[in-house]
Amino acid sequence: MFKAAKSELIKSKLPNNVLSKIWKLSDYDQDGFLDIEEFALAMHLINVKMDGNELPTALPLHLVPPSKRRVD
Repeated sequence: MFKAAKSELIKSKLPNNVLSKIWKLSDYDQDGFLDIEEFALAMHLINVKMDGNELPTALPLHLVPPSKRRVD
């Protein structure tokens, strides 16, 4: 899903450094690809930024994709 995700992120016209930060925050498992949940997170973060808000420096727990949350 790398190419499809990348092209959708680019459509936002946000600067590359912002898109890079969004990708890094969204790629929770750090495999270089976005699965469907990570992609949804990336789109959410794009909307956050486009609404004039700052991006978090680290991904808050409530934004971690459900399938990637640890259950202790």
